[in-house]
This record gives sequence, C-alpha cells and structure tokens, in this order.
Amino acid sequence: MSSQENQSRYPFNRETAEAVLAFFPQSEATDFQFLPQDKGQATEVARLIINNQAYALKKLLPSTQFKCQQQAMALQQYLFQNSFPCPEFLSTEEGSIFVTFQGSHFTLQTWLQGEHIAPELRSDIPLPLAEKLGAMVGQLHGHLSKLPAENYPDLPSVSFVQQQNNLNAWTQIVFKGRPLRPSTYLKLKIRPGKNDFDRFVLSVLSQWRPVVSYLNTWLSEQNQNFSELSLVHGDLNWENILLNNDQLALIDFDNLQRQPLACEIASALAIFCPFSSEAQRHFLDEYQKQDLPVPSFSILHHLMLLKYVRSFSWQISQWYLNKNQKPILIPWITFLGEGLLRTWKKLN
Repeated sequence: MSSQENQSRYPFNRETAEAVLAFFPQSEATDFQFLPQDKGQATEVARLIINNQAYALKKLLPSTQFKCQQQAMALQQYLFQNSFPCPEFLSTEEGSIFVTFQGSHFTLQTWLQGEHIAPELRSDIPLPLAEKLGAMVGQLHGHLSKLPAENYPDLPSVSFVQQQNNLNAWTQIVFKGRPLRPSTYLKLKIRPGKNDFDRFVLSVLSQWRPVVSYLNTWLSEQNQNFSELSLVHGDLNWENILLNNDQLALIDFDNLQRQPLACEIASALAIFCPFSSEAQRHFLDEYQKQDLPVPSFSILHHLMLLKYVRSFSWQISQWYLNKNQKPILIPWITFLGEGLLRTWKKLN
C-alpha cells in the first residue's frame, strides 16, 4: 500500500487519536482540536487536554527518514531532561516516545504555553530581548555540544561545501530555470503590470551575480576553517520562539541537523538582530557565557549574507514559480531582501 493510500485509509480523527492515546498511561483526553494542515507541513497535529495539561498529538507524515526523526526526537527529549525550555515527549508504558499505529508514527508532547513575539518587537528588537535570545541559543548549543555529532549519522549534514553547492543550485533556479520551466528572473522580468513589490525583488536580483560570486570565493577560502560539524536546531526563527511570563522557549525540532556552529549563530543574528550592531553584540555577549567559541563579526556577516541569499531565493521561487502568493509572505520576502542588500553593502 502506498503512503497516500495509507493516509486516506486511516484518517487522523478522534477515533484514531483515542486508539493511539491508549498506549500512554493516564491518557484519558478531552477538548480535541484537530489543527489545519498547511501544504508541506511535516505532521498532522491535534491539541488535547489530559489532566488539565495541554498536549500535542502529532501524526508524522510518511517518510523514508524515520531514523532521522527518531534521532531528532531523542535529542529534543535530552534537551528537556537537561532543563532546556522546550516541549517534553511523553513515553508509552514500554518507555518509547513514539507509537506505531496503522502504519503511521505518532508522538505525544507537551503543548507549551506562551505567545509569539509581537511584530513591532521583531523589527526593532529591545536589547533585553536580544540578550534573552543569545542566552537561549547559547544554552541550546552548550547542551548539544556535549554530544558527538557523529553519533547521529541519520540527521542531515550541511557542510560548507554543501552550502556552496546549494548556493549555486538556487542561482541556477533564479536565473536559468529548470528544464521546460522559466527562471524566476525571466518570469518576473516579462511580467506585465509590475507592482512595487516586483520592482523591489528586481532591485535585489540586480545585485545577485556579484553577491554570489563573492560568496563562492569566500566559502572556498573558508572551507578548511569550518570543517567541524555540530548539532544545531536548524530552524531558528520567530515562529519557533514562545514568550511566557518573560521566559523564552523553543519549539519545532524537526529540522535538527549537523552543520558548522557558526552558520546557526549567523542565521540567528540574521533573523533576530538583523540591523542593529548593538543588539548583535548583546546577543553574542550572552551567548558566549556558555564558554562556546564565537566567530568574528566579519565571518558572521558573511554567513548572514549567505542566509539571506538562500532564504530569499527560496521564497521568491515559491512566490513566482509555484504561485504560493500568500500576502503574509510579502513582508517576509521584503525583510530578507533588505537584509541581503544591507549586509552586502556592509561587506563591500
């Protein structure tokens, strides 16, 4: 039976959820809410209440990467057991943190209380918030650094060489397209009735070739200096940060991977403290209290530029080629483009 057939034959509903919950002790649940599933989402999720505590029951979509998912879940549980602010997996009576039922895998984890950071704080981040974020990312990396990355071979590995290959692959899509498909640039260039957003994207793309050429040279020069891979979260962004009673928590560990630590530090700065050098310093001051090495600002700015290029190319390709044109994406794409231009100007 194919994965799609299995999905349709065994839908994720209350009956299935209650059958899965029977594997867990004290599993009598109420207030089921089956959350809508976005395209590309890795799981189906139900929110429910057990003993006055909210939980997320997740149905993992069919994947050939279940070993990778298992290792990511084990690392998240390790972080929770070491007092890191993240969700806790509940274990079955046999001690497992996942259940296999009707050909699918399910997990049950705490639903963390909290709210996302307000948009106005994201655009002009207060220094105390930058410090909290730096401390949390430092604590995360401090815990993960105690575990040898090579013990988790099934997690994705993203070396500097792979970063460079990805950079050139996205440039190919943006400017040359795929077989029988136009490039993002061509489709935008010939687009009739361009609006201000289209013109902004074109202004960013006008800088693309010198930026990519510069990054290719820099990555080749730095490859030997960043050969060591570390365990990292892989998706540090505002949507994965919760604030509750002035305390931060981190969610969504589905993208745990192995990459040079400097890449994730730079990605965090690119998203959390993009335009304020003072906020970046406060972030890093708190981060390095975990006795972790911190790269120079020059290295971090190069890697921030790489982050902006990668994310911007992905988003505009989704927007123009796949017609994923949700209005909510316009501020995000604009932010990435502005980050790219500002960082490029700083390095030039």
